[in-house]
Amino acid sequence: MATLTGLVTSSRAFAATLSTSPLGRWGDRVGHRYLLRVALVLLGVAYILHSMARTVWDLIVLQALVGIGLGGLNPAVAALLARYTRAGEEGAVYGWDNSVVAAARTVAPMVGASVAVWAGLRGPFLVAGVLYVLVALAVLHILPAEPPG
Repeated sequence: MATLTGLVTSSRAFAATLSTSPLGRWGDRVGHRYLLRVALVLLGVAYILHSMARTVWDLIVLQALVGIGLGGLNPAVAALLARYTRAGEEGAVYGWDNSVVAAARTVAPMVGASVAVWAGLRGPFLVAGVLYVLVALAVLHILPAEPPG
């Protein structure tokens, strides 16, 4: 069982490691706003499918898809932060970004556990998937194509 758990966990990290650089380069070509939307939709679909997984092999494949999604999400967010940040404010913006990520890593397990108590063990995956899709829609409608100013 420990080996299978390790495979599930490592498939995500392995896929993220392999996909981050190529997806970052792809974002340079097609636009990081587009890459962000694609990554968010992929994450949403992968997490929704997690709620329907039946075997550990399903989880391994789905975690690899999550890794690929994160491999696109991270460089897209970093590139967009750099693009939309005024000169001289980079440190503050990246500081806020790291603070938000740290807060999310603190709060997310508590929220996920609460959702699991309320909706069962498959619930957090479904909720996460829907949230990723909603954020993708928000990016589509709210994030301007060009930096303001």
